[in-house]
Amino acid sequence: MTEQLGSFYAIPSRSMEATLAVGDVIFAEKVSRLVNLPYERGDLVLFSPPAELQQQVRAAGGTLGGRDLFVKRVAAIGGDKVALTPEGGIVVNGEPRDAPPLQCAGPRGGGGGIKAESGGEPRAVTFARVVPDGSLFVLGDCPERSTDSRTWGPLPRQNVVARPVVRVWPISRRGTIDASADLNPFARGRAPHPPTTSESRKQ
Repeated sequence: MTEQLGSFYAIPSRSMEATLAVGDVIFAEKVSRLVNLPYERGDLVLFSPPAELQQQVRAAGGTLGGRDLFVKRVAAIGGDKVALTPEGGIVVNGEPRDAPPLQCAGPRGGGGGIKAESGGEPRAVTFARVVPDGSLFVLGDCPERSTDSRTWGPLPRQNVVARPVVRVWPISRRGTIDASADLNPFARGRAPHPPTTSESRKQ
């Protein structure tokens, strides 16, 4: 019963620095999934890899086990209009979002309870798209070390397994995850929802 409510996971890659570091042990709650709570921009999510990500991992020579999970941050939700700029910035519903701080140069790392990044080197991409209903657009906090929705597309919401909430190790960094707003750039000034038909008429 306890495992149905939450589980502990080890962080193996640098894709979420500086929020999550290699070797961090986190507790992720599963209640949100059980009661079907909505995910918001800025939330961290643990998820099983969709087919497109599995293909990228295998093409890069990596392997995936049935219990391998990935962790990313929700940058946009279903119905949001997302655009990526050549500089690495993100625009959600016409509102620019600050790119995460560049504090993550170096190798990606590996090992641990969550799958290390193995989908090939991230590449510069620019595009604009609407996130499908029932999907999330997820990014790593360290873009240079992350294989995410920029390359494999939106994440089906049904793939989300849990939501990281607390870091339990190391003791020096123990506490609630994302307590500092400057490590949560996509939640700063929540991006507005796309206007409804009536709202469009008012503008």
